Amino acid sequence: MKKLQTTAILFCLALFGITGYTQAQQPGTIDSSFATNGVLKLIPNPFGTDVANDLYVLPNDKVLLAGITDVGGFMWDACVYRIMPNGTVDSTFGTNGLTVFDIGGGEDYTQAMAVLPNGKIIVAGGSYLGGAEVDFFAARLTEDGQLDASFGNNGKVIIPISAGEAEDVAQAIAIQPDGKIILAGSYGIFNTTDTHTALVRLNENGTLDNTFGTNGIAFQISNYGDDVANDVMLLEDGSILTTGYADVLNQQVIVTKTTANGIPDATFGENGIAYYDLNSGSDVGWSIGRHPNGKLMVSGRKGNTPGKTDFMLMAITENGALDNSFGINGVASKNQLLNDAALDMIFEPSGKIVLAGSSGGSLLGSNDFSICRFNEDGSIDATFGTGGVTVSDIASFFSEAAAVGMQSDGKLIVAGRASDINNDFGVVRYFSDPLVVVCEAPENLTTTQITSSSATLSWGNPANATNFQVRYRGINDAQWTKLYVSATTVTINNLIPGSKYAWGVKASCDNGVSSFSKNVKFKTLPQRIGEENSPMEPVISVYPNPTSGHFQVSFSTGSSVTSTAAVQIINIYGQVVESLAITLVDGRMEHTFDLSGKLTAGTYFLTIAVDGTIHSSRIVLQ
Repeated sequence: MKKLQTTAILFCLALFGITGYTQAQQPGTIDSSFATNGVLKLIPNPFGTDVANDLYVLPNDKVLLAGITDVGGFMWDACVYRIMPNGTVDSTFGTNGLTVFDIGGGEDYTQAMAVLPNGKIIVAGGSYLGGAEVDFFAARLTEDGQLDASFGNNGKVIIPISAGEAEDVAQAIAIQPDGKIILAGSYGIFNTTDTHTALVRLNENGTLDNTFGTNGIAFQISNYGDDVANDVMLLEDGSILTTGYADVLNQQVIVTKTTANGIPDATFGENGIAYYDLNSGSDVGWSIGRHPNGKLMVSGRKGNTPGKTDFMLMAITENGALDNSFGINGVASKNQLLNDAALDMIFEPSGKIVLAGSSGGSLLGSNDFSICRFNEDGSIDATFGTGGVTVSDIASFFSEAAAVGMQSDGKLIVAGRASDINNDFGVVRYFSDPLVVVCEAPENLTTTQITSSSATLSWGNPANATNFQVRYRGINDAQWTKLYVSATTVTINNLIPGSKYAWGVKASCDNGVSSFSKNVKFKTLPQRIGEENSPMEPVISVYPNPTSGHFQVSFSTGSSVTSTAAVQIINIYGQVVESLAITLVDGRMEHTFDLSGKLTAGTYFLTIAVDGTIHSSRIVLQ
């Protein structure tokens, strides 16, 4: 995903020992110490169109900018800049700070960028191949800005989606924990003007992952008209969310959910697509992510009246319904000028949400860079800019912000297009609140008592920590298994003999949630000759699930032990909302819960602790 870099920010703070900085400047004002009076314009071609469509702030505070540049004859190629933290060009990257590369011989439209853990750079978009054919593309650059020949065909991959000449463009990227690459966008229907949402999954080397969808490609098709995906995110179970719009009447925000193997999730919305008609005008989702408090959030624009749009931010539940605990019936908005739209968002460590895009009047060319900030509950943050909004006129004709990131001192980097005579890369840095690490990631992770099928995981206890989320997976597995515990140690079971595993942990504190710790690896012992796995493994059954609040839990340890089980129900913030002790008889227990009216709809976790071992299952309340 191109958007949310809070984890990287906290990493930077830990790396450089920064816990905050002193600033007298009001959040939302331009930082004049960056570039020239706070504004940087990059002009690869002074006579053509150059546009930044995405950015990424690296751990050393350098900034990558991805977009397009005119190479002459009204032809655009993909390009990536790297600039120094203070806004000067980094001449050690590419050629004098810039890498330009052609994909398919025609016009190329770079829409999204992601950075891999090894520092390599993935960009994606659409490549024009002649006639009416535009196809998805992905390219990989080395850390210093050269095409990586080990990816695809000399660093580039072209993926046709439609069976014929039509327009297929990738708009967003997400990187799975196993290194596989998700591209999301839209594809055209041959000989029509129709478009629908498409997902592509690539292996690390750029080949299509044939275990996903149909030969590596999955589709989401609206029942009500054309649909487009503008952004993508991965959920913890490996499923995929996108946001964009569908042409229902005017336009409606949509969120799609696809399973980890590329099938529309029929439990979400209408056969995998949720629709949101926010007002009588044009509603579009541009960015999606999970807030540190666990809420799924979408930003974009809301049609206020015909011809008028507002900044929009909304929260949804795990099953796609609007989350009524946020804003007004799940939706928050801000009107600044006649046309306001947010193309990107970022979650600050404080929990506040910054939207970046443009604001303008009715005249062509009147739009300017615009950023606004909301509080965690959806109210506008009046301490930011002027009444929560800052509009920056950085070009004589037109300007629009497409992406936002944050440097390690909390300052906001915003990039897009700035048009004077031609379109150029435009970058602005704004002040924000001082950064303070409110909840530290656990340290001193150790793995002990390793057997062929189990291991005990332990870690240090950061100050103010109340609960912990532990995640572990096989080295070659895509999905994490997660446990929620209040102690600083847990034993995991049912592991595969002679296999390598990785695990990490993050803390929940009274004032926030930490990032995950660095992963620790271990290997289970090989199975000894004559040793057999237990014929019965511990089993948790929850019925019905999803539930309205009244459900039955059955549990068996797989043995005839008589003991007391500590049973807890925990919300996604790590808070215990129900706790009781139940006696196991011959290793079994059954208990009926009635939480109707006590808890809000959403995802919860059931944990059963027996003799130092914790077993867990997910519960969905509707």
